[in-house]
Amino acid sequence: MEAAGLAIGIFGLAGAFKDIIDLFALFTASRSMGRDLTLLETKLNIEKTRLLQWAESVRLLAADYDKRLDDKRLPLANMFACIRVLLGDASRLKERYDLTEAPAQGLLDEGQTLYARDSAPLMEKFVCDFAAFQIRACQERPSVGARFKWVIRDKDKFQSLLTELAYFISNLKEMVPALSCNPAERRTNLKRPNDSEDDNHSAYFKRVRLPGGTQPLNDTLVGKILQCIRFHCMDDRRLNVSTAHDSTFEWALRPSNGPTHCWSDLVQWLSCGPGVYWVHGKAGCGKSTLMRYLYDHATTNKLLSQWAGSETLLVGSHFFWNLGKPEQKTQQGLQRSIIYQILSHKRSMISEALPRIYADALTAQHDVEQRLALGPPPVVDLYSAIGLEPLSAAEIDYAFRVFEQASGLGRICLFIDGMDEFEGR
Repeated sequence: MEAAGLAIGIFGLAGAFKDIIDLFALFTASRSMGRDLTLLETKLNIEKTRLLQWAESVRLLAADYDKRLDDKRLPLANMFACIRVLLGDASRLKERYDLTEAPAQGLLDEGQTLYARDSAPLMEKFVCDFAAFQIRACQERPSVGARFKWVIRDKDKFQSLLTELAYFISNLKEMVPALSCNPAERRTNLKRPNDSEDDNHSAYFKRVRLPGGTQPLNDTLVGKILQCIRFHCMDDRRLNVSTAHDSTFEWALRPSNGPTHCWSDLVQWLSCGPGVYWVHGKAGCGKSTLMRYLYDHATTNKLLSQWAGSETLLVGSHFFWNLGKPEQKTQQGLQRSIIYQILSHKRSMISEALPRIYADALTAQHDVEQRLALGPPPVVDLYSAIGLEPLSAAEIDYAFRVFEQASGLGRICLFIDGMDEFEGR
């Protein structure tokens, strides 16, 4: 009975997954989109391919499927339900993403199907595996009833749907990452829900690989990605803080003379101290001026280099300002500032920390390369004309989780000023 129960449980997941994959085929694009049709086709295909690759990596439809799928602590069914709502909820698709219902038979007049050519081999294998799975489970899938094609008329609004899909798919790959491709090794390493060792599903982050593997980006596109994170007033507050008069803060970077000081030894903390060094004082007493002085001073960098040792060093900053723009006084502004500085320092992490925007940039790069291959270089720089969507709040959170688990980031010291000017909780 236990085996039968597990089969029914995994059948529910497999059936929900099959519904999701089927829903991908119900999107079409208006013929008026022209060349944008290729971009939409590629982006949608990327997400479908990532889902199929995940199902293959955890052997969702195989008899020796990954037993982590039975772990009731993982919200896999809820994740599948969210993806299904994104792709199949009629009212949501109409109102939020500006899609139009079109009966399948009227498709020739409304638009053209987004054919997922690259995912076709994976899709064929999935269909065969699912048929075999139904036989093994001795159950039939219920009919889903009549369906409509969804005609895409607004590329920008549809991009927000792709962003939300990428978020859920990335989290699926995070919760149940791929194990070894060797069946014998996989059976040895499978983790069951009652294992005594620590379950650390949420701490494992896997590099998101597009079809064909992770590929380098043109320097112009890397710059565009960084500009999507940066906001124009990011450094304004720090640069507008008054610089200290000569000798005003020299004492701050001198070694302590003993227990007579009423503050912790800042020099010692910069050169070898852990944790946070907190500077507090009354409003207008010069805390921001001190912070800029420390951030700009060569001695600070020298002391932090001692702390970093043989590792790479990143010295970053963020100055809150409650009279400034929203990004200058909110947590999201702080997060974007930190992400920008880290990825400017470690550009090789862009594909891992920002999978959706990396995929968009790579798609755009391929499109430009194909156009350039067709004839002489155009007068206009095609790379500079590329536009990328800004980061969502979910993507910002995901990037930080990647940073938390990353190796090779080196040592990072952040000077954060104006915590009393932070707006929010």
